[in-house]
Amino acid sequence: MSGYMPDEMNSAEGDDGDHPRGMFSDGVITERWDSRCTVRFVKLYGMYPCLWDQRQPEYKNRHARDQAVQSIVDAMGLEGFDIQACRRKIRIIRSTYWNECAKISRSVAQGTPYSPKLVWFPLANRFLSKISGLGDVQNWKTEHEHQAQQQSQQQHQHQQQQQQQQHQQQQQQQQQHQQQRHQQQHHNFLTPDVPRIRGMVKLEPEEADPIGLDDVDDVEGEDGTDGADGVDGVDEASFCSPAGAEDEFDVFGRSVACQLKQLPLREALQLQMLIQALISKHRLRWLQEQQQQQRPAQAGPASAGGAGAGAGAGPRGGAAAQRADCWYQTQRGMDRLS
Repeated sequence: MSGYMPDEMNSAEGDDGDHPRGMFSDGVITERWDSRCTVRFVKLYGMYPCLWDQRQPEYKNRHARDQAVQSIVDAMGLEGFDIQACRRKIRIIRSTYWNECAKISRSVAQGTPYSPKLVWFPLANRFLSKISGLGDVQNWKTEHEHQAQQQSQQQHQHQQQQQQQQHQQQQQQQQQHQQQRHQQQHHNFLTPDVPRIRGMVKLEPEEADPIGLDDVDDVEGEDGTDGADGVDGVDEASFCSPAGAEDEFDVFGRSVACQLKQLPLREALQLQMLIQALISKHRLRWLQEQQQQQRPAQAGPASAGGAGAGAGAGPRGGAAAQRADCWYQTQRGMDRLS
């Protein structure tokens, strides 16, 4: 490559190759060459491998080379275009070709596509690429575009992966936030703030016994026991859950407490009194049924006669009076709520 430097008078041809300024041969200026003339010269140059392929045996044969140059001069048929001018033109073509190859190599390294604009370059590259190693220009361009497309696809895939990772992280954060919020709501649901309501409630003296439960202490059971003792016994035996056990009624109680908190205090207290009245009413009814079932068997044979029957009439009459009194007390409490 170092032995083929362009002539100063014809260096402009390396820029476009279409309109060289001219060549000197014994002081005669040749005519300007157009693209068609330059392409024809390159074709003739490629027909003689001894002028460009160093692997050919004739490449070092001076006589063969001179004959090849003379054949090109004769084929061109231009006035003033002799052997010296032809050799000078060959050096210009080769030098320009190698410069374009260097630009292509730099563009590959930098990742910026470059395609020569010289009209004769693809033609020269068909045979000079055998010694330059550049390959066909169209193939190189296609390969470069393929590499650029692959890089673009890789960048796009990388961006998609990053976006997917960010989206997954956001979803995980949202799920964690929702779980924490649900856990907090569940905790608040299971642990109502009952002491807060109790501290805010102060019953008036007339509301201290809204359903008349104080009168229950005066009720005497049919078995001779005090009514209050019967209530306490039934409450401890049947209404209290075992220690450490929890069922749906415990959860329901906490649910009711949470719902009462959402209401104004006055409405919550009224609703609490109504619920308590209903519960007390049904407990009293259940208590009466239990006392009737637990009555001791009547002593003595059935043949005791009217005296025995008359004696039994007294307790039965007393039990009926007690039930009526309990029912009256319950209804009186309900009337107070309404």
